[in-house]
Amino acid sequence: MADLNLEVATVEIRKLVKEFKEKGFPKSLSLEEAEPSLTEKQREVLTKISDLGIAERMAIIAAKKNVPQKDDEWWKIRENLHKLCQEAIGNGLINLKLFQEKVIHYGAIPDPKENWKYYLLPDFTYACWDCGEGILAAQVIHPIWDGPFPLSGSGRCSTENVPYCPKCELKPSSRGTPISPKGSYHNP
Repeated sequence: MADLNLEVATVEIRKLVKEFKEKGFPKSLSLEEAEPSLTEKQREVLTKISDLGIAERMAIIAAKKNVPQKDDEWWKIRENLHKLCQEAIGNGLINLKLFQEKVIHYGAIPDPKENWKYYLLPDFTYACWDCGEGILAAQVIHPIWDGPFPLSGSGRCSTENVPYCPKCELKPSSRGTPISPKGSYHNP
């Protein structure tokens, strides 16, 4: 079970995520634009994130692999970056352009590309924002209706992997909606 998010998420972060989902991220500023108004606490958090970013690069080189393993140094650094990113959000740093990308990359908030439902774990897999359970994928098969008559086709199919939380969501049906290519009987 992926409980990383449940340990560090706060009500405040969840309220902010709900706001981001409804309105999008706040207008982003470059570090140069924001720098004059940064508080001492904000500077401290940014310095910690920067230092851990350097440590992460060193851990990646030392690991000689593409994915961190649970409990190795790289994994621990990514967990700390996750927590620091949430702390930075709580300290009002979400308006920094460079930071908006990092909060998703380190799983501090759910990924907008995943409909704000899932967040990244240190090993680059996803977990459910609501319960922390690891995300699975179900293969959905879509028939291609490209035949000359209604509901007919050549027998070809298209497949896609659909993510879902095994705890909060039903497993998607393997039967997908038909696809009608442009120019076919079904999609002139």
